[in-house]
Amino acid sequence: MALVFLNSFERKQDGQEKEWAKVTISQQEEAWQVLWLSQEGDGMKEEEWFLGSSWKQLLEVFRIGLKCKLAEGYIPLIETRSDERTFAVSLRVQRLYCYSENHYEADAFEKLRLWRREQAKQESKSAYILASNRILQMIAAFLPHTVEELAQIPGIGGSRLNAYGDSILAITREYVRETPFPLDWVSAAVPADDFAAWQMQTERERSRQQADKLETRKQLLEHISQGLGLGALAKSLKTSRKDILTALEELDRDGYDIARLVETELQHVRPEEQEIAEKLFKELGDRYLKPVVSKLLPKANPGDRELDQAYEWLRLFRMKYRRRAMEGAEFMSAAAAQA
Repeated sequence: MALVFLNSFERKQDGQEKEWAKVTISQQEEAWQVLWLSQEGDGMKEEEWFLGSSWKQLLEVFRIGLKCKLAEGYIPLIETRSDERTFAVSLRVQRLYCYSENHYEADAFEKLRLWRREQAKQESKSAYILASNRILQMIAAFLPHTVEELAQIPGIGGSRLNAYGDSILAITREYVRETPFPLDWVSAAVPADDFAAWQMQTERERSRQQADKLETRKQLLEHISQGLGLGALAKSLKTSRKDILTALEELDRDGYDIARLVETELQHVRPEEQEIAEKLFKELGDRYLKPVVSKLLPKANPGDRELDQAYEWLRLFRMKYRRRAMEGAEFMSAAAAQA
């Protein structure tokens, strides 16, 4: 066994003697192992967090397990000052999340969700790109009335503030606010026990979601290997075509070969339309689709079926376009190396 990482922790509760613990990462032949060892009476209790070959999965399990132990009151004995600052900022933001989940104005939250849905529809974007539910809950909990106050909400940076600040404030100003800005008082308003329980529940939920996502990805890859198209994939996995496209983009970014599926779906798009799209990607860039769609369908209105179909096939074509560009760059690099 080769020991790769070790850190020690201590915890003191209700005036009792300090409890000691340690976490280790080790390599045993071709497997990685993460162990948590903590005091239990006069002995030690061992918890195996991970045993497997995937370093990526190990790091995710390690991160989740460590957060749960920090929430239980364990403090690492070895930590850099930079880590301490980062950890302090993270805890402050988490307390804002925790407080807002239990104190948001329900009516304001629903109005913010309605605004987000309509705005996302106008921009042909997924709603979560504009703002997550967690951000909307914080806005509905602290009810900012000025741009300066809204800027103090985590997740509302310069671009969101400039694009949506006036619309958000038009909603929040309708409500009487009982708490002040700045939000330094929030940390003291969240009891330690409640915060620890919330952290553990949040991590459990996140772990469940990640496990569900991995299972969905596994099923998606199996169905793709069977030759299923976009519509059949959505039906089989009981989700929307838009969600399937998002999953396909993630698979493509991670290096999975989905070229066959992309080519099959693009058979329904006329070659001349694909040629125009390629020219527009070269001219306007491929990061955002809205400028490309505006050129392709200048007279289309939000909600038009033709517009939705254009966004769908352009997302598929963008994967093909990027793959070709990457292969071209690799070819040029190899040719230059041989010259």
